[in-house]
Amino acid sequence: MTDLRDKVKEERSFLKKIELAIPGFRGYRKREDLRIADSMLRDYLARILDDVERYAKEVRAQITKAMLLDDMEEIGKIVNYVNKIASEVRHAEQGYMGLVGDYRVGENELNRLYEFDYTLISNANELLNFAKGMASEPNANALAPMLRDFEMRLRDFEESFRKRRDYMLEVFT
Repeated sequence: MTDLRDKVKEERSFLKKIELAIPGFRGYRKREDLRIADSMLRDYLARILDDVERYAKEVRAQITKAMLLDDMEEIGKIVNYVNKIASEVRHAEQGYMGLVGDYRVGENELNRLYEFDYTLISNANELLNFAKGMASEPNANALAPMLRDFEMRLRDFEESFRKRRDYMLEVFT
């Protein structure tokens, strides 16, 4: 995947490049770029989670068709949980106060943020692959232990996202 920093830099217009060169505008432009990169990342993660939800719904359909009553409630909770997490990711706070915030972000802070981002992207893709695997499981009876693992993976992803959000609030406010 392309580094979000590079993608944001590539998409700068000449006006934005001028703003970087003009004293006073440079900090604003950098903050705006951080906001855009954050928004791009959250949108990317939310789209992956939408796919995870789609596969979870396929699993729910398989469980319903097999009449596995004990698993129906569990998969229903998982579908709702994925939807909740996707919504949290999509609509999370920006993590800093825009023009009002006067902050200096060092290379170490940005690198730490990008470590969080990489972890989230990796975890989201692992969730997607896990959900695909569940949906392709031909034996619906084998899904019960996978459901518990799925929920645990979702909780881990949500916790990682909260840690990233808390870090952004700490660094950028």
